[in-house]
Amino acid sequence: MKIGFSMGGLGALMYTLKHPEDVESILVISPFLGYPGIIHEIENAGGVRKWKPGNYDPEEDWQRMLWDSLKQIAAGQKSMPVEIYLGYGTEDYFAPAHKLLADLLPRDHVIITAGGHTREAMRWIWLSFLEKKLIKTVILN
Repeated sequence: MKIGFSMGGLGALMYTLKHPEDVESILVISPFLGYPGIIHEIENAGGVRKWKPGNYDPEEDWQRMLWDSLKQIAAGQKSMPVEIYLGYGTEDYFAPAHKLLADLLPRDHVIITAGGHTREAMRWIWLSFLEKKLIKTVILN
């Protein structure tokens, strides 16, 4: 399992998109998923499923590549044998992007709590995933 908090969540997602064979599951807590411009564009389109990414260079536009990949996975157009889990706080400044991702995931893969982009909220989410046994094994090095 790959686990990432905030910017580490973005890193975990990007790594998993490029190397899904190396990852069994991924847990992202309060991940950074792009700048407001792309998030507003997707929201204004009516969500990820309705959004059209247009032509872009995936090496130059990581945000479109990320969201286009997530859209294709949700539509079954791109295979990703990886379970994705998401946790975030309702007052997190990245919450609009989190809601877009949550709409693509099974409900039992998402944990939402009150709070912002804080250590306390992230800790509560982490412990909730552990408590629900959604995370099978945690190995600390």
